[in-house]
Amino acid sequence: MEKAQRIQAAIAALHAKEAKSLRDAALAFDIPFTTLYGRISGRHQTNREAKQSIQRLSPAEEDTVVKAVYQLDV
Repeated sequence: MEKAQRIQAAIAALHAKEAKSLRDAALAFDIPFTTLYGRISGRHQTNREAKQSIQRLSPAEEDTVVKAVYQLDV
């Protein structure tokens, strides 16, 4: 499981009350505590969100291009 997936799993575990604390969730999913804390508190964004301002295409435009390519492949 890659880091982004582990972060999402840790957040889900916290919301489901499967983890007692942020520190427990961070340890259980092998994530730095500060990263998990920042993501939950809204201080840190996902890589995709953080780099959105430097992307040439918006997510909607990117999805449109991907769909067009899949249609060409068929």
